[in-house]
Amino acid sequence: RLITEEVFNLLILSSRLRLRKIGNQLLFHKRKTENKIDLSGSKR
Repeated sequence: RLITEEVFNLLILSSRLRLRKIGNQLLFHKRKTENKIDLSGSKR
């Protein structure tokens, strides 16, 4: 088996981008729920 550096780098890049995308989605969801809690708290 011979994996060239280019292919290896591409794999790393794609996995990093995927992880970042997942992280952003989690952060966005977290902020959404926090905002909902803040809104309900301010209404009271």
